[in-house]
Amino acid sequence: MKFIKLSALFIIFIKINTSKTHVIQAASVVPTHQSSHIRGDIWVHLWKEFGVNLTTYFVRRKTIINNLNYEISAIRNTEVSGLTIKDSKTVHFLPVKVNEVFPNLLIYEAYNCAINTLSKPNFENLKRLRVIDLQHNQISSFSEDTFDDLHMLVHLDLANNKIHGIQENSFKNLHALRNLYLGFNEIRHLPSNVFQPLKELRKVALPSNKIRQIFNEHFSMNKKLTNVWLNENLLQCMDDEVFSDMTRLKFVYLEGNVCIDKDYRDKYLRNIKHDIERNCKQC
Repeated sequence: MKFIKLSALFIIFIKINTSKTHVIQAASVVPTHQSSHIRGDIWVHLWKEFGVNLTTYFVRRKTIINNLNYEISAIRNTEVSGLTIKDSKTVHFLPVKVNEVFPNLLIYEAYNCAINTLSKPNFENLKRLRVIDLQHNQISSFSEDTFDDLHMLVHLDLANNKIHGIQENSFKNLHALRNLYLGFNEIRHLPSNVFQPLKELRKVALPSNKIRQIFNEHFSMNKKLTNVWLNENLLQCMDDEVFSDMTRLKFVYLEGNVCIDKDYRDKYLRNIKHDIERNCKQC
């Protein structure tokens, strides 16, 4: 994994308006590889397109966000490309109207907080956003229009939350998305066409959920897939043509499921169809 060293982060203060005035303060000056766990390939992608001079605001840990309509109020800043909230268990919601303060935001991280719900106002008009990292929160669901404005999003990480279901049109406008991480949630059912709009999808991670069925339609339109994680679910049936005609596919991780032998390990793709036919019921 490659990481790009960023120039030193500025120490910046931002005023917040709610019923009381709060202050957001930048974290200590550290290089990117210590301050972020965004996958290296995403940083490489951003570096190639925008250069290395990314400026990130850090929300300090003592900030309390208990208001669904919490707004960031500050002088419009077109230089900021990253917004990070981390390790803040007093943050239960994301701010709204972020685009009015940071119109050129590329990276939005809010991990290891207590965020429990997402809605469209959290990401409205963030037209340039490439990365969202919301892992290790308490998110149980999100509306179908939550990500509607994010046409340039490349990386979406919702792992380690409490998501129990995904609606059919949740990702309908994410036409540039390459990486989707939904592991370690409580997902039981995937609508058969939920991934169909994601024509650029390379990696989809769904490990450690409660998924019982995978149909041919689930990945039929994702011809650029390279890696699929379905390990540690409750899979009982899979259609044997699920991964047919995927010339770029490198690995499919299926171990730890009811319909896969306990000794199953990562195998070359030529063995996967045979394993599914032998061990899994047809849906």
